[in-house]
Amino acid sequence: MGEATVMSEVAEQHDERWLSAVTHGAFLLLLASSFGRCLAQDRSQGHVLTISCPYAILGPVYVAGVRWVPAPQPGARPTGRHLNWPVRVSTGCVVLLTWARGAMWCPMPILYSGAHRLPTRFTVPWELC
Repeated sequence: MGEATVMSEVAEQHDERWLSAVTHGAFLLLLASSFGRCLAQDRSQGHVLTISCPYAILGPVYVAGVRWVPAPQPGARPTGRHLNWPVRVSTGCVVLLTWARGAMWCPMPILYSGAHRLPTRFTVPWELC
């Protein structure tokens, strides 16, 4: 019975890592493709520079949060660092959406990756947004 529990936990950790990698990859792919779409549609120099700034900031902020502030362990209380990352990335997405309509799909993976960092009482409203 104990061995089956250990194997179940290992499989669950593997699934969690896989889901996390797919979610993060989806965000970065959507971010890059929306940036490419924005560049292809609008070639005015001033607008390209303006729109490049949020993309140039949002990508590294996302990657830094994933790298240096991993999600808390299941059942553990998230710290301010865990909660700070989804707020910063969500704010960056809102700024980006005000300038680039093509980035409208970028926030979707954040809903799922941010939910891993929030306590249950915050996750449900987060997912309903």
